[in-house]
Amino acid sequence: MKKKYLKLLPFLVSLIFLYACKQPVLKGDLIITHVNVVSIQDGEIIPNQNIVITGDKISQISSSDNFHLEADSVTDGSGLYIIPGLWDMHVHVRQYENSFFPRFIAYGVTGIRDMFNPVIDSIGKWKDSVNQANGLAPRIGLVAGRVVDGPQERNWPGSIVIQEGDDIREKVIEVANNKGYDFIKVYSGLSEQQLEEIAAEAKKAGIPIAGHLPPPVPIEKAIALGQQSIEHLEGFNISMTPDTDELYADIHHIRDSLGVRASFNTFWDMDAAAIDNRDPAKVKILMNLLKEKKVFPCTASFVMSDQQLNSPYNKVDLGELGLQHYPDSLINLYTARLQRTYPEELMESFKKANRGRQQLILDFEKYEVPFLAGTDASPTRPVVPGLSLHKELQLMQAGGAKPITILRSATWYPALFMNAIDTYGSVEEGKMADLLLLNGNPLEDIHNAENIHTVILKGKGYPKKELTRFAATNMGSEPE
Repeated sequence: MKKKYLKLLPFLVSLIFLYACKQPVLKGDLIITHVNVVSIQDGEIIPNQNIVITGDKISQISSSDNFHLEADSVTDGSGLYIIPGLWDMHVHVRQYENSFFPRFIAYGVTGIRDMFNPVIDSIGKWKDSVNQANGLAPRIGLVAGRVVDGPQERNWPGSIVIQEGDDIREKVIEVANNKGYDFIKVYSGLSEQQLEEIAAEAKKAGIPIAGHLPPPVPIEKAIALGQQSIEHLEGFNISMTPDTDELYADIHHIRDSLGVRASFNTFWDMDAAAIDNRDPAKVKILMNLLKEKKVFPCTASFVMSDQQLNSPYNKVDLGELGLQHYPDSLINLYTARLQRTYPEELMESFKKANRGRQQLILDFEKYEVPFLAGTDASPTRPVVPGLSLHKELQLMQAGGAKPITILRSATWYPALFMNAIDTYGSVEEGKMADLLLLNGNPLEDIHNAENIHTVILKGKGYPKKELTRFAATNMGSEPE
């Protein structure tokens, strides 16, 4: 009997070999097996997928349960969810890479748009050096080096301030081209005529404009001039009331008679009050116009609004913000700003303005208007990098928006805005392997986007615990 079985042994080995050869081979540097893929486009879960990463790209996605693995590293994704890395589309780094970059990555923010970085002379070279380097740094998608503003009581240091009679091409366009800016950031102190002149010269030079909506400029005018993004959701509600023309006439009058700062205050008060006087027909017209002209609103407001509405900001454990790991200069500035109080009359305006912004997110959702999640993370205010993006997303959900809408604002829509949909924005073959493995389903609750198991950056996996530990020990150095 034993001899009989021994004779069968080569035959059995051959069968096993043939069976193994017929198994699909998954071959790459990193393979994640049996993971739930969150389809950003459809808002659905695709279960039990195998993600193959080769180099810094997703090379294969397979649904097979029967495969042979050849990889340097394998992660069992059973019970986990995978989404694209998140983008914060409104930040200010200002040479605080040592403090900011580790925190971005630790919270799954794998890409950023820097909206004002005047302390770095050659923005283009800086951007390229960061993007080409290895290590824990987010992708830098787009950068504006300096703000372009009109003269006002207080311009940000480093701004390009436009005076009457200035040569826009010489003062703005040539600087932007020479320094490698991706776009020109327009700011609140500009007059309507100045914005027109900047937009005209920028169009000739083939460089986009984006940024604030100056108070004297109706949003429809900014759209017509080609402004590609409008920050902080300011001015939208004024344009959706029956009294838009009269309100803007008042703003112009106040600017001419009392100055730029007075016109800001009037503009913000009017925008907050306009939430109670919206015209549904004008809402629809503006939403359709944004889609047609491919103009992207950027939030960059909910975290700051939350701090204002909960001022003094005593309910937050400062350790949860990671403030103890920052340089002393930032700790002192942040904690002082968190404890700032506001006059009672301003608090009511803050509440109305916040309600208006929350309503706008629901409008974008209803009319399928792409918009960008941003935070205004900065060394000048206590909106800390990484964590603040999750707070921004969570506050949108608290206002009634669906998790898939919110998730798109930090993944799919940024890729659309940057004309990089073939590279970022979803979990698909051929796209960059900047990904997040989550412990929970973000389509059920956007808080699960913060419950990170592993961050995959440029094809390499970093467990959340390692990232948190690294961020905590590599943030203390001051910029040179």
